[in-house]
Amino acid sequence: MKVGHMVEVKNISFTIYCPNPAACPGGNSSNFSFMCAKGYENRSCASCAKGYAISDSSVLLCTRCPTKWWQQALQWLCMLGKHVLPFALAAKSALQGLDEKDRVQEEAKRSAVLINQLLSFATVTGGLLTVVAQTNAVGEIKSWAAKAVLEICGATTWLMGGEGPSEGFGGFGVSSLCLLTDLGLSGELWQAHLLHTAIPLALVLGLMYFRPSTQHGLVVVVGLNCFWPGVFSYFGKYLYCYQFAPESAAKQKEDTYDCPFTQDLGQRIALRIIMVLVFLMVSLVWIGLSLYKKDDKKPPLHVIFLSRAYRQSCHLWESERLMRKALLTLAVSALPITSSPALQLVCVLGVVVVSLFLYAALLPYKTMRFNLTECTLLATAALMTGIVSCLTAYDDYWGRVLQVEFLLIFTMVGLVVVTCFVMMFMIYLELRREWRNRPVPKEEQPWLWGTFLLSRSSLTNDRDTSSGDRAQMSPVALSS
Repeated sequence: MKVGHMVEVKNISFTIYCPNPAACPGGNSSNFSFMCAKGYENRSCASCAKGYAISDSSVLLCTRCPTKWWQQALQWLCMLGKHVLPFALAAKSALQGLDEKDRVQEEAKRSAVLINQLLSFATVTGGLLTVVAQTNAVGEIKSWAAKAVLEICGATTWLMGGEGPSEGFGGFGVSSLCLLTDLGLSGELWQAHLLHTAIPLALVLGLMYFRPSTQHGLVVVVGLNCFWPGVFSYFGKYLYCYQFAPESAAKQKEDTYDCPFTQDLGQRIALRIIMVLVFLMVSLVWIGLSLYKKDDKKPPLHVIFLSRAYRQSCHLWESERLMRKALLTLAVSALPITSSPALQLVCVLGVVVVSLFLYAALLPYKTMRFNLTECTLLATAALMTGIVSCLTAYDDYWGRVLQVEFLLIFTMVGLVVVTCFVMMFMIYLELRREWRNRPVPKEEQPWLWGTFLLSRSSLTNDRDTSSGDRAQMSPVALSS
């Protein structure tokens, strides 16, 4: 049998395709029970055997459940730490700028903006590096140092992006279903979804309890920014389906597809409707938190926090970043890399290109350098997506040359390393300036092609100022 394939026990001439090639090692076997790798079972080796459960990183990966108490405690710590640490850091950064009278700084910290941009970039690169790890060329790299570089880059970008261990890199895998099974529950996917929704909700409500009512909106904003993309991505796991045989091999098309978590068509339709409604509801809540009535003497804290880095006409722009992260995580969960790398790359590239076009066309940031930085990061992410697409296509070519694949792989890794290093250096410079209480430079030389964009930005700012003056002269109070 070929790698990634198995046969039906009652009809060995019927070949079945595995959505996770690693679960079907192939080879010669006189015992049909050995067609699946350890921890996998049933048709297409898509189910987890006893003692294993679905990993949090992918529905196609089975992780061995811990058997000792200290292993269970370690997994609980890892799972809780993935929620608590990012939320604690984000909440500290958001609430740190408040003075005794609950006034927030009108201008955003430059270091915070750069950190936010770097984390968004890491969300994309983490998934791309995981695709690279699935190629045959990576398995043929002999140098342990090169493998270590790939492992470190993959783990770092996924942690920076707020995710757990990726499905392409070795590491300590966590399965919430294992932990729920140890508590006596059945260990179904909806229970894990409920767990990863209840923990963020408890953290947000707990922090709101200890903060004054004027800061509750700001706490909700921080919670949505940290947890919403991960919670929303679980809908993609429910909707995952895979094809295990050609459509010509069955009388009906449905007989060649399998949806592990939604067997009934009505369930899938209802789930899609619920997913869209939840997405729209959260979007309306987020936009509502970004708006305020012009009659108010001063905007609430959460409105200032969300809009202080952007121009007046783009004060809702933080919604774009949240929705972008939600769509990227949904694509990763609904289209696992081991099963649908090409489809996932197309979705990622589409989201990145649309964001790049919007940033280049509208220039939402007040500071021109932030617009240039965001456009550069998005352009780099789009270039890396193209490189990875080329790598996955060339990896299946019969006349492939390993040296060409190695060149593509380390070009991709080099872009990640250089970009992250430059961003971290810029963040360090801004943090040092903030620690020493040095003023922000009034005039900055634009980068290369930024001269033209700077002139456009100044014209746009003039229009914003004039429109604001006209709004103040109007006798009718407008509301957002």
